Amino acid sequence: MSTVLANPAEMIRRGAPRLIHNDAELAEYTDALFELTAKANPTPEEEEAIELMTLLVERYEAERFPIPEAEPVDVLKFLLDRNALSQRDIAAELGSESTVSLILSGKRQLNREHIAKLSEHFNVSPAVFFGSHLRLHEAMRIVLSEKESRTASTQEISQEIERRGLYERKDGDPAPAQQINARARRYDALFEFIEPGRIRLK
Repeated sequence: MSTVLANPAEMIRRGAPRLIHNDAELAEYTDALFELTAKANPTPEEEEAIELMTLLVERYEAERFPIPEAEPVDVLKFLLDRNALSQRDIAAELGSESTVSLILSGKRQLNREHIAKLSEHFNVSPAVFFGSHLRLHEAMRIVLSEKESRTASTQEISQEIERRGLYERKDGDPAPAQQINARARRYDALFEFIEPGRIRLK
């Protein structure tokens, strides 16, 4: 057995990263991640710690806050509610107010043309209407790709993702800046840090 893993139980006893079991531990891990990812030049060991802790956080969140599959009409209702809009506000995209009423009542289905127009209207990916929820790094990519400089702070990205409903946990909480930070480090083929807390889409 490798000397690095000669006694994993002893490593955990001494405080090595381990599975997250509750929200208090989740808060500790996200705080630790924030400190690590805020470093301009993390060491190779710190990079590995970031990757490991990100995996542990994602695993806990996936189990604790699973995102249920949603029907396209449920997604539309959510977007209308989130943006405080009425049926009349999307009549142009769907053809008429009567069509909107039929779709919202479940008597008619959204077609691909409707979804394309609604995606543009709400400024979201068409994927959200197909029951395939965006992953956080995909939501980050969408936000940054629409910036002229392809650059934003982690806080700005978090706020924009929440505003547009691109990614959300079941508990309704948005992805905090430190989670954006950690995810950018993990997907370094997509993102780069131009300074601590500020990311550019490659």
